[in-house]
Amino acid sequence: MTGKAKSERPIGEKKASKRAEQDNHLDRRLVAFGGDGNTLVVGTATGVTVQAVDTGKERFRLDPASALCLSPDGKRMATVVRSDKGDKADDALTIWNMGDGKSLVRFSVPAYSGGRTMAFKDDGRTLVTGGFEPILHLWDVGTGKLFGTIDLPFRADVVIFDPPGKRLAAGFADTTVLIYDVAAALKPAPKE
Repeated sequence: MTGKAKSERPIGEKKASKRAEQDNHLDRRLVAFGGDGNTLVVGTATGVTVQAVDTGKERFRLDPASALCLSPDGKRMATVVRSDKGDKADDALTIWNMGDGKSLVRFSVPAYSGGRTMAFKDDGRTLVTGGFEPILHLWDVGTGKLFGTIDLPFRADVVIFDPPGKRLAAGFADTTVLIYDVAAALKPAPKE
């Protein structure tokens, strides 16, 4: 091990769009490796690019996202796109097929509830999203239905399930990490 980079590639364009300049949350880089070890997902202010690590070849490209994550098996990706209709408008969450870049499920999430962090449960059927409020939302990936929430003391900067999916860790800006028993902390979603 030399500690030297195996490869280096530019990610995204250097000049951000006017909209991205107004939304500094999109101005950060989002990066994820696929479960196959040869898929790299890079999100920038200009879009989300999925590429092969070994060749650098672009597999597909999507619109910019404020958050993204890959399922543990690398077969699906979730992205959140913030609404451009103001603070009260719902954001769009999409589950993508990583094989062909096609949308599998698209649903609305409450404004600012999913634009910061999210994670799939290991079984790939549950997605947790965290936004700008001190609450986590848990979604059924197949239907897009909210089935529960977990209250937090502060907004989470990062979330992750343990491999069995029984516990969920939430990390905060002050470096605190809280671990929740999902079954005990989960509040049922309000009836529609």
